[in-house]
Amino acid sequence: MRVFVDACVLVSAFLKPGGPSGVFKAEALERQAFSLIISREVLQESTWAVKARRGKAAVRPFLRGLDSDQVEILPAYLSLETFRRWATLVPPRDLHVLAGAFISQADVLVSIDADHILTRSVRNHFPIIVFTPLEFLAWVAKHSPKK
Repeated sequence: MRVFVDACVLVSAFLKPGGPSGVFKAEALERQAFSLIISREVLQESTWAVKARRGKAAVRPFLRGLDSDQVEILPAYLSLETFRRWATLVPPRDLHVLAGAFISQADVLVSIDADHILTRSVRNHFPIIVFTPLEFLAWVAKHSPKK
């Protein structure tokens, strides 16, 4: 399963490893049943956020936490022109999240951005399932084969 991850989830996972985003990231990497996908824009946005909150010294440990065979970084910056059809769903600065999820052919988009990504409009009109980290983990638990 391919899971596109919004920058806010990555930052939250780094700042609060025991919180919902941290648990999501740890379980995703531990399970090895799915890969986490991020775009260059998500990587840049999350790196800036970590630097702003924790300082320059925190950037290296943050990036080290993304160094895994299960984390795929899209190879090129996204062209947002193609995604005008979703411009009514999110503000322009968040359009790259939907574009990245779509271009990467993700099965799921995980975000904690309640104001822009986790809206009824996005959930109803974007062609990829959108979850919070906890919703995703609950969905995986419900749909995983029983041992």
